Amino acid sequence: MTILFVCCLIGIFVKKIIPVGVPNIAWISIAAIFAALPFMPMADYVIAATDKLGLLPLITPALAYAGIAISKSEVSLFKQSGVKIMIIALLTFTGTYLGSVIIADALL
Repeated sequence: MTILFVCCLIGIFVKKIIPVGVPNIAWISIAAIFAALPFMPMADYVIAATDKLGLLPLITPALAYAGIAISKSEVSLFKQSGVKIMIIALLTFTGTYLGSVIIADALL
């Protein structure tokens, strides 16, 4: 976990140095990818230390952050769409769920 923390610090530091419209998560990802490149001297250690980590605990905060970022920018559009967008969302979720159930039932 120390390696991930260091990558986060590097990403935040780079974000402050290079004031481009790129979010912190992109700089943090670039720092982590760069640390794990095969020609880097610490690549074996980085890969060995992060290999045991599961994807779900790592991706959950990023997905929550993305959801919050999207929700702040889309509130006015959602208010304008009203009931229509909720009906489409419910139909989409229902169709996706039923499609997954049918595929799982057929294959399992």
